[in-house]
Amino acid sequence: MPNTESEYKRAVVLQRTILGYELNSNQNVWANYLIPSIVGCLLYTVQTAADIGVAYAHFREGNPIWASMTLFFMYCPVLGCFIWCTTSLELWPQLDGWGIENTKWILMKILQHIFFPVWSMWRYAERIFWSIEALLNSDEDGREEALENVTAPRTIEFYFFLQAFLQGLPQILLQVHILMRFALDTELQTIQAQTMSVFTNLIKVSIVVTLYQRFKSQKIGGKDYPWFKSEKYDIDPSIDVVDSVAIHSRTVPPPKRRRQRRKTGIIYATKENAKRLKREYESLNNTPVPPAYSRALSQRRPSSDLYMLPSGIVGEDETDGLYLNRETSILDGPPRRVYRGDEVDAPRRLREIKGLPEDDIVGKLIAFFWWFCFLVARILAISSFAYFYPRDIIWLLSVHFIICVAFLVYDVKTYVVRQNKAVFYIFLGLVYIFCIIEFMKKFKKAKYLYLGFFALVFVENFATCLVWWLSNLESEEIQSDWWFRFIFFGVLLCSLFSLSSMVFYLIFNKPKKVVVDEEVVEGNPL
Repeated sequence: MPNTESEYKRAVVLQRTILGYELNSNQNVWANYLIPSIVGCLLYTVQTAADIGVAYAHFREGNPIWASMTLFFMYCPVLGCFIWCTTSLELWPQLDGWGIENTKWILMKILQHIFFPVWSMWRYAERIFWSIEALLNSDEDGREEALENVTAPRTIEFYFFLQAFLQGLPQILLQVHILMRFALDTELQTIQAQTMSVFTNLIKVSIVVTLYQRFKSQKIGGKDYPWFKSEKYDIDPSIDVVDSVAIHSRTVPPPKRRRQRRKTGIIYATKENAKRLKREYESLNNTPVPPAYSRALSQRRPSSDLYMLPSGIVGEDETDGLYLNRETSILDGPPRRVYRGDEVDAPRRLREIKGLPEDDIVGKLIAFFWWFCFLVARILAISSFAYFYPRDIIWLLSVHFIICVAFLVYDVKTYVVRQNKAVFYIFLGLVYIFCIIEFMKKFKKAKYLYLGFFALVFVENFATCLVWWLSNLESEEIQSDWWFRFIFFGVLLCSLFSLSSMVFYLIFNKPKKVVVDEEVVEGNPL
């Protein structure tokens, strides 16, 4: 059973390897930090310029509706990021009242989201700067500190995530629709700008899907959210542990229910929890809360500080003397328990928790090619079928959407969770029309889920293409326009390339699962 400390160290090494060969420090910085940062910066610049150029070209040709939709899709991820940021109370600098700190914070967020291209370029410049700093720094501790700054969480990272699905996919569908129906009436420069916009947005979506295709399993294996993620109270290995003010608490179960599940964990800095902790402190000590402790409860540090906090959860049960130090990341070391008193000889049972290490750079490149070809085939199949059967495509995608949402709802255990995540599951259902990502939930049987998803999508693509191809083979459109022949054979070739690269990735590049063990006292599962 690979549950020793050496197994955890091996997981760390996998992140600094290429095809199994370990990288030295400089090679690791080049391959995993500096080059991806430069490529991301160039891609974002070209993508933004192409979308702005397309909007300008549509305005110039007298198509304000298309231009307005192009700009609207550019601002959709910005709007989504702003709503998430301002509605997450744990991100605000002050939890009590509306002080000067909150005013400065909200004004800064408004400016950042309005001038999002400048904000984005600032983040890429920060990544590149600290990557170069790590490359030039000969001290190992200084290098690690610089790399921590490269990966430190930023709100803009959530915008980059939303950009793929709220900007990239809608923009691609819009511009492909315009090209298929109105290419003959469109100027050559506009067509070139649209082609560049479609191409760069496809790359963006492919990159994001590559990074998040197995994110939840990789999160168990040590991968972190690139933005601050507020979490739940319950102890679960698939849940991130990022505490706003690092307040560790202990929860004592009722005296006569020693065997119940103990919710030992982190208390998060919300207004309700801050007030409750103050009351508990005053009732236990019969003294007012010290000013320093009160400030710690009511104030937060920037999210970049929260990211680097320890991920261990330490709790104490005074009833039976069980101490728990539960590590949610295998990279922090194996989970361990220390017993005292009569519990030291208690029988134990083992529960396995499996996670995935992050892909190396070669695995990411193979997965990127797989998803790029897959998305090209999917977009062309949907757009071409919609050209001939605009009503039927709505029914087809609706059925696909219902199947995906039904699976997500079925996999949720409680009504409360289902209600809280309903809106997000609708968003995921729309994403699953084009691709599949393991995000905000862990796939229980990923192998069968992936086989089912790709079988469904490949059947849909081939069936829709065959329907319009065979039904309109003798039509003047197909006979005279090379577009449709290109689309038909393009879907077939891209599906073949996608399938072959996916099989290659699964056989040669997919990291092996790492088993994280949790020792549980028999009859008292935690």
